[in-house]
Amino acid sequence: MARPSVFSVEDKYRLVLAVIGGEISVAEAARRGKASEQSISTWKRQFLEGGKAGLGEGGKPGVNPRERAMLDEIEELKAAHRRWQQRERQGRPVKGPWPSPARDRVEPAAIADADRFPAWGHRKLAMLMRVDGHHAPRHVSTCADPPRHS
Repeated sequence: MARPSVFSVEDKYRLVLAVIGGEISVAEAARRGKASEQSISTWKRQFLEGGKAGLGEGGKPGVNPRERAMLDEIEELKAAHRRWQQRERQGRPVKGPWPSPARDRVEPAAIADADRFPAWGHRKLAMLMRVDGHHAPRHVSTCADPPRHS
């Protein structure tokens, strides 16, 4: 843990503004403020990154708006997940099933083709679906046993 600074935020702020404004050099600010040149340069960087709040304890600025939005979204997702878990524990349906019109439109034909040609694999069935005019993907997954509906 870093030791507390002996310089107040106001002292740092005054010296950094003088350096940034071109009134004095970093070396002159170090002499006037009785600090090292490295400290003055660090304070200048902290000020440029985080404003006056960046000069506070630890040199870390407050949370920026983008980070705040991300933290808010994380909290929102955590709350949604807790609600989902609660519904799951109570045995209530979480949500869905969601409509999938493209799949629902092709599924009966796929089941009929699979029943008609039980020895055919999923790639041949997908090719047959394309030949019959249904939309079926060109690159089908290579799963060993695709799920079949009864």
